[in-house]
Amino acid sequence: LGIGTSSPSTALDVVGTATMDGLTVDGNAVISGAVSSLYFDETDTTDVNTRLVPSSGDFLIQTTNDAHNTNTTRFKLDHATGDISFYEDTGTTPKFFWDASAESLGIGTSSPSRPLDIYAANPAVRFTDSDGSYGEVVTGSGTLAIRADHGNTAASSYIRMEVDGSEAMRIDSSGNVGIGTSSPATALDVTGGV
Repeated sequence: LGIGTSSPSTALDVVGTATMDGLTVDGNAVISGAVSSLYFDETDTTDVNTRLVPSSGDFLIQTTNDAHNTNTTRFKLDHATGDISFYEDTGTTPKFFWDASAESLGIGTSSPSRPLDIYAANPAVRFTDSDGSYGEVVTGSGTLAIRADHGNTAASSYIRMEVDGSEAMRIDSSGNVGIGTSSPATALDVTGGV
């Protein structure tokens, strides 16, 4: 059947735009063209639509406006390398980047130099428990800080270092350091020989 064409090349050949209330495909659906896009338009919102598009060897997920003439990249998959980029709010710079060949994750950088590379002004990693307590590692201006905070609990905060599953050293909330003891009584409390 040909619609808009006198020589159909398939069972249904439509030349032009087809508008439907729904479409069910049993099998493969192929969209082809030099630049082919698939749009998901939300009719209950303004300028918050989704565009899927292959572009120069990449696959992009973008936010697009109602006129489909302004697109903001949110996600990119590089087919050649397997690299994956998640973009910041303007859609211009990847801020969460997976380097597939190096098997490295970059946060704030698209060229991670370690398996996990966090790039920011005063970067920090925080581990928060469900009780509100947390531990974090913070760096900046050539310094490194390890912090512990029991948050809303009544317990005292401390930093514990373990070796082979056993506590080897502790710094308590008073700044006392215990080596071989979990309850240092003085500025430096060593249990065992020195």
